[in-house]
Amino acid sequence: MADDNTDATPDATKDAIEEVRELLFGADKRVADVRIDQIDARLAQLYAVLAQLDGRLARLDPLPAQIDAALAQLDAGLAKLDAALAQLDAGLAKLDAGLAQLDAGLARCDVKLAQFDAKLALMDGRFTRMHGEIAEFDSRLDRFDTRLGQGLAALSEEKRANDARFQKLGARQDQALAETRAAEAKLAASVARLEQGLAALNARAVEPRLESLETALSAEVAPRLTRVEKRVEEDKRERGLGAAIGYSLRNFSLYRRDR
Repeated sequence: MADDNTDATPDATKDAIEEVRELLFGADKRVADVRIDQIDARLAQLYAVLAQLDGRLARLDPLPAQIDAALAQLDAGLAKLDAALAQLDAGLAKLDAGLAQLDAGLARCDVKLAQFDAKLALMDGRFTRMHGEIAEFDSRLDRFDTRLGQGLAALSEEKRANDARFQKLGARQDQALAETRAAEAKLAASVARLEQGLAALNARAVEPRLESLETALSAEVAPRLTRVEKRVEEDKRERGLGAAIGYSLRNFSLYRRDR
């Protein structure tokens, strides 16, 4: 086919244009030619890719019908799902009513719990006071136990002192009894000698001397007998006091073991 402006053929025109470009641009032309060749190669690749895409699109043409069928099935499933959701909504409505009743019950329970918490707070206050009183009572018991231990130690010491005193009193009593028995023996011997003397002498002559002798003996022995009786009474009283102290110590010991 001839060119519109010249009578030359397209190939001749192309060659002429190339010569003119070579004359005008030189190296730039050659670089541009290389760039154009690269673009042409890239376009050829793109055309090949487009051809592949056209083949794939041809294979994808049945997909809309398949998608429509799937959408129809999906619509049917959605209809079933809507029915199920309607039933679920009805169940949820019943559940909401039950939850409302449960909320009302929980509200009443909260009121009762608040009342119970108030009562517990009062009880906690009472328990706190009671614990304080118990702690104070324990402190008092400890002090009482300490004082009781001190008192028991003092009583034990006093008991040991009283026992030693009782032993001394017993020894003194035994000594007094021995002296009394010796005096009685001496008196009996004197009476025996007097009786023997009376048997040998005249009763009328001896009677004044016998009376004076009896008076002298009574004056000598009676005070000693009185002292012995007083010692015996004191010993009885002191032994009674020791028994009372021993009873008290036993009671205190039992009380401490019970604690």
